Amino acid sequence: MTRPGRDSEADVDQIELVLADAAENLLPARMQMAVSLGWHIIFVYFGLTLPVIVVFTEWRAHR
Repeated sequence: MTRPGRDSEADVDQIELVLADAAENLLPARMQMAVSLGWHIIFVYFGLTLPVIVVFTEWRAHR
């Protein structure tokens, strides 16, 4: 069933174009994901250890 005013061959060509373009963007997308995951893995350690260091330092100062 085709939509009025649309050619089904044009829809297929458009889908093929999108799929062909997706392969070109795969490497940059993976690189962006790797950088994002790497940054957030490292950043979590700062977020977890900084409060522990502050509490330990305050405990030592009050002692």
